[in-house]
Amino acid sequence: MAYKYGNTINSRWRSYASYTISTTATQVKIEVSAGFQNVNSYNYRSYNCSGYITDGNTRYNGSSSDIGGNSAGVRDQLISSKTYTYNRTTSSYSKTITFSLSCTGGTIAPGTSKSTLSVSVPAKTKYTVSYNANGGTGMIANQYKYYGDTITLSIGTGLSRENYTFIGWNTEADGTGTDYSAGASYSINASLTLYARWKLTYIKPSISNAKAYRVKSGGTPDMQGENIYVSFNYKGGSIDGGSTYIKPTCVIKINDIAQYSGELPNTTGIHVATYGTYSVNDTHKVSIWLFDSEGERIRTLHIGSLVTPIDTLGDSEENKVYVGIGGVAISGCDIALHGEDIRMSLNTNSGAGADGEIYSALQTLGWTDLII
Repeated sequence: MAYKYGNTINSRWRSYASYTISTTATQVKIEVSAGFQNVNSYNYRSYNCSGYITDGNTRYNGSSSDIGGNSAGVRDQLISSKTYTYNRTTSSYSKTITFSLSCTGGTIAPGTSKSTLSVSVPAKTKYTVSYNANGGTGMIANQYKYYGDTITLSIGTGLSRENYTFIGWNTEADGTGTDYSAGASYSINASLTLYARWKLTYIKPSISNAKAYRVKSGGTPDMQGENIYVSFNYKGGSIDGGSTYIKPTCVIKINDIAQYSGELPNTTGIHVATYGTYSVNDTHKVSIWLFDSEGERIRTLHIGSLVTPIDTLGDSEENKVYVGIGGVAISGCDIALHGEDIRMSLNTNSGAGADGEIYSALQTLGWTDLII
């Protein structure tokens, strides 16, 4: 416990304030007890004193007191008590607490004595989160958090590494520490350094120019042919950002039954095959699967008895198709995928009759759920 004393009145008495200060991570608490103090052992009796404590914002009035009453004189007498609690913030600040005591009456030397104490409230503890590109290029500025606060970690914007993809942070450069996702919340009250986590960039295998249509046994395209001709361009995937590519594995299914399964001979090329026999009266589904250990690419084409061919336009335009009606290709045909019906706008209906006839023909074939 510490003390602060006010100015002495006529060498006889003064105010005093005893106090204790306790500090936690988030607050500073000051407990103050204040009152009258006899400085020369004078036998005070029946003198009225009143006082208050204030920190400039809140004033707490103590009760009036007759010092000594009708008994013998006193040394100290408590007038007022108050506890103040101040929150620690991101900046330090000071508070001044004052006890003012006024006494009158009888032969006492009247006057006012003030005891003042200054309290410093320190800022909350500050922690630093620093970032290391860990083999990449670019720099991310340090972040700071204060005790009890939560911050959002960097998402890695500005970092890059050739043939690698940024996937988050780790507390150790070799990745053996604690993982943190990019943009994760961090609330631990501790400083730390985060190291970028990198993964070799993976590129999926690709399929382009996929075609499936009916042919005769000799390979001649014919809408009444019972064999199905399948061709597509392919390119294997890469696990190092495109420096090298992997021979893909291919599975070709017709009506969900595998017709071909195996590793393709090259990392890039054209695959052509003919399969049969399939009824000209039914719609058939041709699925092309291209995959490796990291991912896959799928194309699904439908063949109807009146439609040949159905032709995807490549990976960059996965949701577009060419449709041929009665053997005549029609460009500019938009088909709603996975819709309840097929909606289209035609640039031309050459060789196919009115738009309504095309719509009806496709509905008849059950073309209500195209997957490209």
